[in-house]
Amino acid sequence: MSNYYSLRKKLLLYISLPLLLASIITLSIAFKSAWNEIEEVYDAQLVNYAKVISQLLEHELIEEESNDAFTILGGASSLQHQYEKNLALRVWHNNKLITQTVSAKEFKGFQAPPGFSDQYISDEKWRFFVFLETKNNIKVETSERYSIRYELIAAITAALIIPLIILIPLALFIVWKAINTNFKPIVSISSRMDKRSSNDLSPISYSRLPSEISPLIEAINRLLERISCTLKREKEFTDHAAHQLLTPLAAMKTQAQVMQKRVESLEHKKPENSEDLNYLLQSIDRSAHMVEQLLSLSRLQNNKFPFALFNLSDCLTEVIGGSSKVLEKKNIKLSINIEENVEVLGDSPSISIMITNLLENALKYTPINGFISINLSTNGILSIQDSGPGIAEENHKKVFERFFREKGVSENGSGLGLSIVKWIADAHQLRLSLKNNDSTAGLSVSIFFKTTER
Repeated sequence: MSNYYSLRKKLLLYISLPLLLASIITLSIAFKSAWNEIEEVYDAQLVNYAKVISQLLEHELIEEESNDAFTILGGASSLQHQYEKNLALRVWHNNKLITQTVSAKEFKGFQAPPGFSDQYISDEKWRFFVFLETKNNIKVETSERYSIRYELIAAITAALIIPLIILIPLALFIVWKAINTNFKPIVSISSRMDKRSSNDLSPISYSRLPSEISPLIEAINRLLERISCTLKREKEFTDHAAHQLLTPLAAMKTQAQVMQKRVESLEHKKPENSEDLNYLLQSIDRSAHMVEQLLSLSRLQNNKFPFALFNLSDCLTEVIGGSSKVLEKKNIKLSINIEENVEVLGDSPSISIMITNLLENALKYTPINGFISINLSTNGILSIQDSGPGIAEENHKKVFERFFREKGVSENGSGLGLSIVKWIADAHQLRLSLKNNDSTAGLSVSIFFKTTER
């Protein structure tokens, strides 16, 4: 399970949850407040209607002698409002119903108690108010369907919810954009660090950073400085030790060669003595080669390459010319296909070392009577193919590590040649490719240079 989490998502979550919670609480309070206010307003209207009707009818009802007189309020149908059916009015005088609206007919014989009450008529909820005028024995009943109140509260709630539905996503989008904008410096630093070469330990430069992030960057810069000092001391030690080792190795080789000549001049020489001396000379050569490789690596790492355009074709031809003795000794067939005047940008001496190490590696592992093919195209692709044993697929990355050697390899070596190749390639930002040859066996190494034409 990954231990990583998105800081952007966390911030958005911590902002959005309180925002949503506050919106829900606000809507709940607004709904409750609006409902109470609607109840009060509509109840006040029922009371007001009842009192007004009572005052208007007071004198007329007192003079009315006929209990059979029955008037239905409502007027012309063309003047009726669409919500009129939701309101009802009934008036009694001396306990006799004397008038009512059309919508009150469905109440039939039902009478609500004095004051406010909620009643269900035909499975529909109504709000009633009954006003008693005891002096003239008048009872006025006003009522309305609850659906009026429901519609109003729904309209008010919708008026609150719809803006929130638009504003909350908009606010979250603005917050998300603001978070991304403020994280851009960090993303930029990460991108620049990814593109750095392994030998670039210079401090991270920045102009504007959040105060919460700057201590981390400063700590990384201090760490880079300590690593740089450690590597510098290591390189200095390697360089000094290599120089100190070369002198005794040269003296040992001279003494061994003198002893070999003395043994060969003896009349009764023993073959095993010559073999021992040959083995000693080979060991000294291997040690000297390893020291020279360490010196090369130390010098390369301590220097900054002055990049310039140079002729890669001539450089390659010169390196191949220095390998003629090994080619003749092992009777290796060499196939060369080098395009002329291929110019590349880089440091010519270090590129020469890289090609020399690749060619020496190919010569070392190519058997007697084998072949090596060297090709350089106009687009700057250099390939060196040999007929040696090749390298196992799983070791294609490991062979570039220092002192790594494949198991079962009989050829002598220091394990530094390909690591030097990789270091120079990285310093020049060149791509290296290893591929085993399926048909002819052996290894094919390709380097992709940046030419003036590409």
